[in-house]
Amino acid sequence: MNSAALQRTLSNAYFHPRPLATNLGNLQGETLEVYVDGGCRPNPGIGGIGIHGAHCGIPVLQTACLLGDKCTNNVAEFMAAYLGLAWAGELVSPGGKVRIYTDSRTIAEQIRGESTPHSSHMAFLRGLTRGLIENLTMLGTQVDIIRIPREMNIYADKLVNEAFEGKERASLLLLYTPHEIRQDTVSKVHSRSHN
Repeated sequence: MNSAALQRTLSNAYFHPRPLATNLGNLQGETLEVYVDGGCRPNPGIGGIGIHGAHCGIPVLQTACLLGDKCTNNVAEFMAAYLGLAWAGELVSPGGKVRIYTDSRTIAEQIRGESTPHSSHMAFLRGLTRGLIENLTMLGTQVDIIRIPREMNIYADKLVNEAFEGKERASLLLLYTPHEIRQDTVSKVHSRSHN
């Protein structure tokens, strides 16, 4: 998969549930934890991602989507990390913290700059992700990339499986108001058909 194909795939996958309220700013100074996972069936093959975000232990976003048919496990993992980080960056105010949890050692090390990608498409995704981290850092947001054991990534893994089962979705689950939490769901902008 070349860089142009990755850009097309990113734009197709980037159906983003926009914040439904303007009072999400109370995440300032708080930590948004985002669990990401990706996979392919087969590898290479159709890619799927799962993203589960939580604030103070309460889910705030969930995404399950398919990426396309010329994907690898590493590309799917990287795209999940990138999209999870992008969405988290929109929810957290400057001064907040974003923690991205992945069970992929390769992705965690490449994003943190501890290892170098061996292919042009992985280098492209690393550049996008590191650029996003730099932008968030300049705005005062602290970003941590943390590798966790697979058994601690059950929510994102479940969402990947839902994508493969045809249960694609993109949701902002929670909206914060001063004295209550209200639950809303945003439908995915476009649907996919898979063979």
